Amino acid sequence: MDEMAFSFSPLLLWLIAGIVLLIGEMVSASFFLVFMSLGSFAAAIAAHLQAPLLYQVLVLLVVSIVGVLTLRKPIQQRLLKKISLPSDIGKILYVDKDLQPHQQEIISYQGSVWSAVNIDTSVISQGSQAIIVTIEGNTLLLKKKL
Repeated sequence: MDEMAFSFSPLLLWLIAGIVLLIGEMVSASFFLVFMSLGSFAAAIAAHLQAPLLYQVLVLLVVSIVGVLTLRKPIQQRLLKKISLPSDIGKILYVDKDLQPHQQEIISYQGSVWSAVNIDTSVISQGSQAIIVTIEGNTLLLKKKL
């Protein structure tokens, strides 16, 4: 019986990597993975043009690094400036996972995914209440509600 050999073309692999990175960006909202995704799509174009694998990797690195270094901050500032939530400061929320002191985690807040940092000295346990002390960019700074 013949063994079925699966081989993926570099083009397909770059496209899959780009899609996975875009999904990761939607979950993390870090404005970092989007540039890795764009680099993957650019590498897919290089693969389609029959460029050697080394050049494909170089295209990925150049597009990703240039994007992060030149576009990440301006895009973050422009998008996050429009998300002004001063009315959320002081609000109480239930955390959906344990938040260790001074560690960043991803939580749900008002139906969206947010980065959150516990600025307290003790753990904020899953299911307990926390207070939004301030918002820095797309990160909620939380303190345990006493």
